Amino acid sequence: MTPRLVLAMNLEALSELANVNDEGAARCFLRKHPGFVKLPAGLREEIAAVGRPEEMMTVVLAGYLQRIWKREQHTDKLLTAMLIDPDPLKASDKWMSAQIRQIQAEPPDVFSAFSFAAIQSVLTADMKRGSFTYKPYTDFHAGLYELLTQSHRVKTCLNADCPAPYFVATRAQQMYCGPKCAESARRAAKLRYWNEVGAQRREKTKRKARKK
Repeated sequence: MTPRLVLAMNLEALSELANVNDEGAARCFLRKHPGFVKLPAGLREEIAAVGRPEEMMTVVLAGYLQRIWKREQHTDKLLTAMLIDPDPLKASDKWMSAQIRQIQAEPPDVFSAFSFAAIQSVLTADMKRGSFTYKPYTDFHAGLYELLTQSHRVKTCLNADCPAPYFVATRAQQMYCGPKCAESARRAAKLRYWNEVGAQRREKTKRKARKK
């Protein structure tokens, strides 16, 4: 399997994760992509007593990914924190705490808890290539980095009834996740058009009848 294909698969898995909305969907995702999201040992022990820790973590992560997908305010910082921290939940909590501090008019600081060593372990300057090199902790982190580099393809389906609206487009102009949603939108647009035209024609017919 080529590195390019692996990156594409990680990004596709990430889009599937973004569409997880409940623990049932989380279980399906975890069965399909075992090990994609790894729960740190300390955190696993901490929340194991609650029950179904992996499913809970997956649903929470999906919620944060949805914020990134929709490009909500300040989510660039959320994505940065998740890329740096090996524990994506901890990174997300840091980001949320920073948003709360900002609402309370306190100086936001997402990155104060990150040591230089932590940042250097995943991000290094590469003079030979003239760029930074990112070393992902897990497939999840690799998917996040691919999400960043392919951000122009990260879309939300325009079909309001789409059950899985967060997708990766095959072309930049794509507005719907697939043919089914595109066709549904076309049918809805035609129905609206004919309802409007039909109403106008019926009114015109009535006016003509009254004149007679």
